[in-house]
Amino acid sequence: MRESTVFSVACSIELEVRWQSPPGDDSVDRARFALVVLVVLVVLVVLVVRLHDKASWSIEK
Repeated sequence: MRESTVFSVACSIELEVRWQSPPGDDSVDRARFALVVLVVLVVLVVLVVRLHDKASWSIEK
């Protein structure tokens, strides 16, 4: 659920940056790269949290 929310926010931010940037400006590419990095980091954090929860649950058991 969190991944889809982050993705939809990232898409709306990219559309806003695209709409506001003048033609030939590379800010769209920089914004897209930053959004990709953000989404990858969020997915990695979610995976680490899930693995940590699973590991701590198996240790408690």
